[in-house]
Amino acid sequence: MLGRDGVAGLVCLALSLGMLALTRGLPHSAMVPVGPAFYPRIVLVLLAVLSAMLIAFDLRAGRRGRPAARSASPDSARTANAPQRARELSNAQSANGDEHQGDEADRLNRGKVKSRRSPLGRG
Repeated sequence: MLGRDGVAGLVCLALSLGMLALTRGLPHSAMVPVGPAFYPRIVLVLLAVLSAMLIAFDLRAGRRGRPAARSASPDSARTANAPQRARELSNAQSANGDEHQGDEADRLNRGKVKSRRSPLGRG
């Protein structure tokens, strides 16, 4: 069964193939091999290929029984690992007695993951 990506791919594929068929009615230039249909055909073929790839990826993800992969930003990955990082920093603080690591662990526990320490030693 197709998901949203597969349905969007089917719609784009149908539109691109339909528009590609309409470009056959454009006149051909006798002097120049690049006529008025040249660039639209390139774009429509590219759209058709990308749509077919989208459908294939959606079908492949559906066979595996899991949703298609979604891109995650580095910030969301960092926030998702924040509790584990906070525990590691708390353990390191208790072992080393370093106060800066405890401050960073508190900041991670609150979910305000921005950046750790500046490479210049400020902040």
